[in-house]
Amino acid sequence: AEKGGYKTYVMEVKGSRVYSKLKYESGVHRVQRVPQTETQGRVHTSTATVAIMPE
Repeated sequence: AEKGGYKTYVMEVKGSRVYSKLKYESGVHRVQRVPQTETQGRVHTSTATVAIMPE
């Protein structure tokens, strides 16, 4: 990551039926935003790959 972002982020979620609630979130997610430093209002796009794995 260039400025304050994450290149890799790993987390563990525990609880009742967590896998069944999150299993369909696997895949590539796209985030679009207009940074405060963008003077021409252009949209910047980032992607994140999400993997949901049962214990």
